[in-house]
Amino acid sequence: MPETLEYGRPDERPKLVWLAFWANATIVYPLFIVALLYFVWLPARAELGRSPRPMVDSVRNATSMGGLLILYFGLVTGPIVALGSLFANIAHIVTARMSFERATVQLIVMLSIWIGAAMLLYWDPFQALACLMD
Repeated sequence: MPETLEYGRPDERPKLVWLAFWANATIVYPLFIVALLYFVWLPARAELGRSPRPMVDSVRNATSMGGLLILYFGLVTGPIVALGSLFANIAHIVTARMSFERATVQLIVMLSIWIGAAMLLYWDPFQALACLMD
């Protein structure tokens, strides 16, 4: 007499762990860019003893070129990652079937972090970006 195999119940929804990781990683990407900007700028300020002035002080001599290259790469890829972040978070919300409240909070947090980083880089209160880009 043939026996039937005991198959487990299939998951009702697929767990896309990589999508959740990507969505959350792209939320913190602008914080990485801003932190790296000031991580490169602060040693220059410490070496000069004052805030570096754009077009006057050569910050490239005061800081490591590796940090500047990573910063430039982050600034160039920022808009691409921003669009990817929006699409990844929407896809994560749809596939995870989040509640409306949780989805709203996640989108508001994502947008506020990206807009806050963009505003900080635009207004540049310590002229850190201007010193590194000249």
